Parts: sequence; C-alpha cells; structure tokens
Amino acid sequence: MDRIEDYYAILGVPERASAEEIKRAYHQQAFRSHPDSRSEPLPTTLFHSIQAAYAVLSDPDQRRAYDQQRIEAGLSAGPPLEWSALLSRPWLYARHEEQVAYLLLEIRPGAGMQAPRLPLNLCLVIDRSTSMQGARLEYVKAAAREIIAGLQDDDALALVTFSDRAQVVLPSQVG
Repeated sequence: MDRIEDYYAILGVPERASAEEIKRAYHQQAFRSHPDSRSEPLPTTLFHSIQAAYAVLSDPDQRRAYDQQRIEAGLSAGPPLEWSALLSRPWLYARHEEQVAYLLLEIRPGAGMQAPRLPLNLCLVIDRSTSMQGARLEYVKAAAREIIAGLQDDDALALVTFSDRAQVVLPSQVG
C-alpha cells in the first residue's frame, strides 16, 4: 500500500476514539455525504471513503492492523509515554501534623513506541532480622526467587542481607 488514507481524519475522530464515538461520527458523515440525500451532486468517492473508514475502524482486529500500518508509515507515533498512578490513600485530611501517603507511579513506553529492553542492574536488599522469621521470611524468599527467575542473561544482580549490619551476600554480577 503506497499511501495510507487517514481514516480518523475522514470520520473526524481522534485516534483514541471509542467504538461509540466512531459509530456516531460515521452516521453523521454518511448522512451528510450520502448521494441520495444531497440536492447538489457530490462525488460518491467521499461517501465510499467514509464507508471504508468505518469498516476498518469499527472492527477491532482491522483497526489494530490499520494503527500498526500508520505507525510503520510514520503517520502516528502515539504518545511517547503512558503512565498510571496508584495512591495509598484516596485523600488526606487537613491536619497540622505530618501525614504519609505513598504513590506508585508506573511509566512505560507508549503503545506505538518500540523501546529496546535495557539490561537491569538490580540489588535485592533482604531483611533477615528476628521480626522476619517464619512465614514472613518465606514470602520474601519466594518473591526474591520470582524476581531472579525473571532476569535475563544481560542483567546484573547483587544480593544484600541485613539484620544488625548489612552483609553483601552476592556482589553485583552479570548473568
């Protein structure tokens, strides 16, 4: 395909439009440009373009393939980053004393961006004090095993434990 038509522009919707927005825009555009509903002659190519745009954008599989073609053609890069935030508390009270709130912010490349995976340089710090005995320590060990199993050959890993003092169990090593 030499030239990719901009189906989003034809229907007048943004790239992130919902299925309902696409359907509504299609009905509006089709009504305005239908050859039978116009008093003056209008090229039917516009109506056919609107139909083609709706046929592709209303089908999730075809839309994904079309969006991928747009990305490969450089027509749509999408947002460079996508993010989500998770707060530990939905609100903070107006108080004079200090309050603690935690925020987990996940930042990842946008859907259309292809970022190479960079090697990790990871240091696991494990609490092995007396408060971490029994089930707690087993949970930590299981979590550490899961993290280590997910590492790749080019990732570096170090392991530090602490009780009263920190001890380097495994200096940083690749592989």
